[in-house]
Amino acid sequence: MYWSSDSIGGALPFRTHREHHRGDHHHSQKKGSSPNTKRKAGTRAGLTKAAIAAAAAKLIESVGASEFSLRKLAKALDVGPTTIHAHFKGGAGAILGAVAALALAGATRPFKPQEEPAGYLRELLLKILEALHARPVVARLVVLQLSSNPILDPLLAERLLLALAALDVPTEARPTMFQRAMGVILEMILIESGRSGAADQKETSARCTRHLRPCRRVSF
Repeated sequence: MYWSSDSIGGALPFRTHREHHRGDHHHSQKKGSSPNTKRKAGTRAGLTKAAIAAAAAKLIESVGASEFSLRKLAKALDVGPTTIHAHFKGGAGAILGAVAALALAGATRPFKPQEEPAGYLRELLLKILEALHARPVVARLVVLQLSSNPILDPLLAERLLLALAALDVPTEARPTMFQRAMGVILEMILIESGRSGAADQKETSARCTRHLRPCRRVSF
């Protein structure tokens, strides 16, 4: 910074050209966002976990679970693999779990007070069949995921336990009954999903309910 040759008293100093440019640049940075601000991975594509899981479900049903890979999924979504990793830190395993959970989403509704539990179970089983109908690959994936993690879908687990409680199953027996009821559901999925019609699904649901109804204080 320098003073003009005729500056006296309280005269204001002049700025050099470099100082003037630097000051304007600093001012513009304050007004706008920093040019070095980085967006999080995945933001560019506008993806969500649900959208990625839905795309993965389509890919799995098309190529098979054994041929599924993050690279193929990223290609289908027209993004890089790092974008997928930004949403699913657990990689392919986390995505497979999300696909199974998404397939079951909406299959359960709240268990109403005083509701007849056998009727609720019948509807629950039918909804699961409908959700997986004509999706054999995803259906098998659901079976594998639920087998290793029975609370994959927390709502399904919670409402199944509520139904068992409504059937007067003793508290200490509910974990065992829960496992057996889940086994019935998994067996039903393997047998019926992807090859039976709506009428067959209703009959299977009713048959499973007949197995569950005698649960009152006894093992089934």
